[in-house]
Amino acid sequence: MSLEQWLVLVLLLIAGAASPGPSLALISRTAIQGETKLGLLASLGHGLAISIYAFLAVGVTAFSKSDLEQFSPIIRIIAVIFLFYLGISMFAAGMKEKIKPAFLSREDEKAGLRNQTRAFTSGFLIAFLNPKVAFFFLAVFNSTIPPDITLTTAWTIAFLAGLIDGGWYALVSLLVSLKVFRTLLGNKTAELDIIFGTILIIAAISLITEILS
Repeated sequence: MSLEQWLVLVLLLIAGAASPGPSLALISRTAIQGETKLGLLASLGHGLAISIYAFLAVGVTAFSKSDLEQFSPIIRIIAVIFLFYLGISMFAAGMKEKIKPAFLSREDEKAGLRNQTRAFTSGFLIAFLNPKVAFFFLAVFNSTIPPDITLTTAWTIAFLAGLIDGGWYALVSLLVSLKVFRTLLGNKTAELDIIFGTILIIAAISLITEILS
């Protein structure tokens, strides 16, 4: 691949990573209300999912848009279920903290947010089950990939995609974990859960409308 092709690839990956969406809401919430480590683990899981998609995109250049559209409804339905699950869980946690005594709800939430496996898995699934991510890589991203690249180049592209995406969300996690944010938002955990949960529920509803349209 030429230097120009690599540059286009990098710019495309940066633009894709920086696009706002459910991933930003989930990882920001994890980093703000949990430990910085949890935000970084969610970012790592997200980056791994992006690496997998990038590698698949390189290997399935024969797929056409119509081929992808056959699988799109299945991916969208799974994504709707997952987004509803996350959104309702966050919303319920926020309402629970509003209703229960503060010290009890904070202890419950603290125990949940320390679950590192859950943070990593949620970061991975929010990317892997996002139909827009799938479409981006399998219908847009792979159009920039030459058909005659080597396996080493394919692995390099996959690694680069995961590094850029994971690096972006790691930066977001570090920024929202700064003392100024924790001081400002530390006593707003219930409100944040409700806000971020609502965002994910809205994202799920928007996917439903796309499926039905």
